[in-house]
Amino acid sequence: ENVRSLSDLVGNDTRPICIEAGSYQEDVVKTCPNIPLKYFDSVQDVILDLKYGKSRASALDPALLPIFLEKYPEIKVLSLPLPNEMQSEGNGICVRKDSKKLAREVKNAVEELKSEGTISQMEKKWGLIDGA
Repeated sequence: ENVRSLSDLVGNDTRPICIEAGSYQEDVVKTCPNIPLKYFDSVQDVILDLKYGKSRASALDPALLPIFLEKYPEIKVLSLPLPNEMQSEGNGICVRKDSKKLAREVKNAVEELKSEGTISQMEKKWGLIDGA
């Protein structure tokens, strides 16, 4: 298929787009209201539904793609650009406001992981760095 945006998924093929319920990808796909959706509780179920042709496409977290592509090389991946307002960077770790000691410990642990190169190794392993 010649798909370059979400709106290209609207058309004659009435099979749904499968997504993990409650995921960020659900919010992204819902920006195009004419796409039928099919919800699953796990990404594994999404992949299997897609593999067996029950759904037309899926929206997945890019960090998960290397894992599933290794296991299911027959699945074709297209990267579609997100509107700027839907792009985000980074992750956070939340703790209760009154847990100042825990917040310090988490911050120190993250800084240690950064300084010893563990975070950089993990980013490369999971394909979270451009070109990795």
